[in-house]
Amino acid sequence: MDEIVLAQDSGRKLRLHFYWADPASLAAPAAYDFFHSHRWHFASAVVLGKLRHGIARVSDNGDGVKAMRIQSWARSEDASGGQHKEEVMLKEEADVEVPAGLTYVMPRPVI
Repeated sequence: MDEIVLAQDSGRKLRLHFYWADPASLAAPAAYDFFHSHRWHFASAVVLGKLRHGIARVSDNGDGVKAMRIQSWARSEDASGGQHKEEVMLKEEADVEVPAGLTYVMPRPVI
């Protein structure tokens, strides 16, 4: 993936991401290796091709795939920055394919 920042204002950025397709991976299910959440809500529009991604949740009963949850926080005037890591089990809830021309929104806590 490559990223270009198109505009920046008041700590917000408009980014253009390029996901380069690997022909061997196009038919594969979404990979747990890339599951991650974001610090902010965001909206995304697929311009060309399609975007395939999985949506997961932390499992309540221990089933799923082992993953590492990493929570980071930035340094502030009152405290230093840091990071907390813990092993969790992720369970995939959806495998979503978004074709060119459509837009989707991802709330911050979604994995």
